[in-house]
Amino acid sequence: MGMAVELERVLGDTLKKGIVSVPSMSRDAMWASEDKSSFPKLHNSRIDYREGGVNNQPDARSLDTTHDIIDLVEKLTETDTLVVLVSGGGSALLYMPRPVLAQEDKLELCKKLQNAGADITELNTVRQKLSLVKGGGLARMAYPASVVTLILSDIVGDPVDLIASGPTVYNPRTPEHAVAILKKYNLFQSLEGNLKTVVTSKEPFNDKPLLNPATAKTATKQFKHVTNIILGNNTMALEAAKLEASRKKLTPIILKNNVTGNVQDVSSAYVHLTSLICLVLLNELERQEFYDKVRTMSILSLSTDKVDEIFHHLIGNLDGIVLIGGGEPTVVVTGHGKGGRNQELALRFSLDWLAKIKTYPRFAEYDVIMLSAGTDGQDGPTDAADVNEHIDHLVLKTMEVERMLPENVLKENDTYNFYSRFKKGTDLIKTGNTGTNVMDLHFIYIKKRPCKCEIDSSDKSIYEEDILNIHDLHIDALTMEKYKAACAPLKFKKDELLQTPSLTTEAKAEKPFLKSIDKNFTDMCCTKKRKVD
Repeated sequence: MGMAVELERVLGDTLKKGIVSVPSMSRDAMWASEDKSSFPKLHNSRIDYREGGVNNQPDARSLDTTHDIIDLVEKLTETDTLVVLVSGGGSALLYMPRPVLAQEDKLELCKKLQNAGADITELNTVRQKLSLVKGGGLARMAYPASVVTLILSDIVGDPVDLIASGPTVYNPRTPEHAVAILKKYNLFQSLEGNLKTVVTSKEPFNDKPLLNPATAKTATKQFKHVTNIILGNNTMALEAAKLEASRKKLTPIILKNNVTGNVQDVSSAYVHLTSLICLVLLNELERQEFYDKVRTMSILSLSTDKVDEIFHHLIGNLDGIVLIGGGEPTVVVTGHGKGGRNQELALRFSLDWLAKIKTYPRFAEYDVIMLSAGTDGQDGPTDAADVNEHIDHLVLKTMEVERMLPENVLKENDTYNFYSRFKKGTDLIKTGNTGTNVMDLHFIYIKKRPCKCEIDSSDKSIYEEDILNIHDLHIDALTMEKYKAACAPLKFKKDELLQTPSLTTEAKAEKPFLKSIDKNFTDMCCTKKRKVD
């Protein structure tokens, strides 16, 4: 929507008419957030903004809007220029099933494919086969008018033929690709009637007169009347995030812009890389071993130059680093909860990192904070954009008790409801609709944890508050009684919270005993000795 407002400002009276399909409830939000002084035609526009689609799914309103767009486009002549604005979510907003298909059948198939864990490339390939306007359909309708398409990419690798399902990009839409994808997720065998006929049939149209002669005989055929231009993508967002982190005096490292795969695997990869970095900071891992281990990682396999960059920033680093990744992981939906891939990635990362600390307690010497964010301001069918997950002393101390609930949440894909209560919702970040979708951004901040002499002992909130009050995780009476019984000892004292996690029960008992014998007993804190109080 922001693209359309700016386009009208630039074109002025050259713009004759426009229809823009935007997500439900986004129009008023965008009007409220924009600087009105920059857009004098804000409420006297030649563009008709139409809302439709809920939670990135098409509805009757987006269907009606697409009808009107087709009517407008089919009236154009060779003296006209059509400007098409494409961004993430466009597949749900430009929606016109093949005439022989029932809307419910098309939506149900796409939903099943999405829930099975298909990535956006696979999903949009199938969508193209089922649609009149996707896969170059809109460009065919606009011929012989000139078409200029301005694109914000929300897919790894910026494939213009798949962004918003490529409405102005030539695509032969052969059945083989769609069939292979449906078979991969065991959905092909259940296809029936017109749905199966459309998926398995070759296209009836003749594109030869519309093709650019220079590409007509190549594998990358293009329409002769269309120009597709990418204006923004995840790489630009990563660079902007790096610049802002540098301004905040942090040390940012961009990992890669094509992080994909199941969130469970992505979490494991991020945790593994974080643990390797902590080992380097602890002087327990040499460069060559660090390089060898990073290079063998499947999801986060990095170039030699990138590994060298990371290692260089780690040497002598006292201020901490920020790892920045981009992409779009996927979630296999097994439950009936409410959540999104970013919230699920953050929760999985938290649990995986706590498990890593348990196997090697020295990792607890580092603060590790993860932020997983959707650039469009909406993570799944929720009003949250992202989750900021911080592993603190209290969460570490109560890991065994708290771990049970999050794991059940993951089975039900109910991360939104969990984070709405966890820490009373303070980790759940709600930006509202941003009007821009260039996939997700992942941030992992790693810094040496403050030592005992730097912790404000007057702040009792970090160690003396009831865990149920902190997280507002009150549940049914029976479970509550079990929880209270398990958590009865968890009114922590400061000395217990600051105890090194690797100490055994016997070791914990020795310290006060030594103190009672020797009033001058000391332990190490930073580079100086500190007397035990």
